[in-house]
Amino acid sequence: MILIATPIPDEYMPVLEAAAPGMEFRRVDHRAATAEDVKDAEIIFGNVRSALLPEAKKLKLLQLFSAGFDNYMDAEVPEGCAICSAVGSYGVSVGEYAVTALMSLNRKFQLYIRNQEKNLWRHEGAVKSIYGSTILVLGAGSIGGAAARAFKAMGATVIGTRRSLDNKPEWLDELHLLSEIDELLPRADAVLIALPANPDTYRLFDKARLLRMKENACIVNVGRGNIIDCAALAEVLKERPLMGACLDVTDPEPLPEDHPLWGLTNVIITPHAAGGFALPETLRRLTNIAAENIRNCLEGRPYRNQING
Repeated sequence: MILIATPIPDEYMPVLEAAAPGMEFRRVDHRAATAEDVKDAEIIFGNVRSALLPEAKKLKLLQLFSAGFDNYMDAEVPEGCAICSAVGSYGVSVGEYAVTALMSLNRKFQLYIRNQEKNLWRHEGAVKSIYGSTILVLGAGSIGGAAARAFKAMGATVIGTRRSLDNKPEWLDELHLLSEIDELLPRADAVLIALPANPDTYRLFDKARLLRMKENACIVNVGRGNIIDCAALAEVLKERPLMGACLDVTDPEPLPEDHPLWGLTNVIITPHAAGGFALPETLRRLTNIAAENIRNCLEGRPYRNQING
């Protein structure tokens, strides 16, 4: 039995069914899944609660619908069960969000939207361009890479970080390790954070590190909220009114109504909306990755995006 705990439309089901002819498919809301739902599943496609996995005694494959997998690093699964992420599904959606965010900050759209709400016709002065700028992409993988390609095509110098310096892609002008961040930050007109959550990235951007950035630089976070100390960011943005930030993730999340970031005019905040399932292309890619790994599971081939074993 294959348990589908991912909110995909019915129109995508034939792709999954074609990957496993003759298998039984059941669907459940991942938030409401119970031990009874998972106990007979050989394959689960979706982010069921990790606490349920010890009850899934027959499980051979857990295919997540998320690129991140921090909640499943210590998950208890049967011996030989593969856990696979959905890396490769969200590059288009989150990459386009990152480009939109930086262009919006550069052109002061957050100010013009506020003016529009007040019926106020007022020019907000000088703007910045991606063309000719230096952009630092922290985490130049699937998502960061999608944005980096676009920045490069628009005329920016793009610096990226990865866990290894091997195989620098042509769309990066420079490739560095994250450990070099303090030397890289003062060079960047904009910083894109597309990093996962782990002990090395927790509060990576405290007040001291934020102050290493240029006074008129922009920072965009599409990684994890706890990579930036949001209280410290609010302090720095008050001190540096020409600096800008766009946050799709925050710490805590949701951001409390009384948080000082809400009132700042050099900030754009969105409710973890860069990815998700709103873009049909994301669902298409996600379904194809899941179908590929279902076939790999049934045919004994290596998995795509396996995070354990």
